Amino acid sequence: MGRKPGFDKAKVNAILQALLANPDGIWLRRIAAETKLHPSTVTKYIDGALRALVDDTVLGDKKPFLRVIRLKPIVIEKLQEGKNFDQVLKYLEMVNKIRNE
Repeated sequence: MGRKPGFDKAKVNAILQALLANPDGIWLRRIAAETKLHPSTVTKYIDGALRALVDDTVLGDKKPFLRVIRLKPIVIEKLQEGKNFDQVLKYLEMVNKIRNE
């Protein structure tokens, strides 16, 4: 019996909690250290399941040497209003759908 397909909600929540605790941004390796996840796992989740929720800043011209991740301001605002992460994600998907039409 193998691993279930898709993203693990516990890992998503751990990464989001680390990002929420650092609203000015945090680098990938620091997220990995705080969540006790492997850096490649954090990268996979940031580039996949959390893409719509984060701003990603890459430092370095030809070869990036630091990636700083932070939650989008609208995400922090919605979370402070009492929404949960699933509600915020649905809201952002709806906004992106409207923009693309």
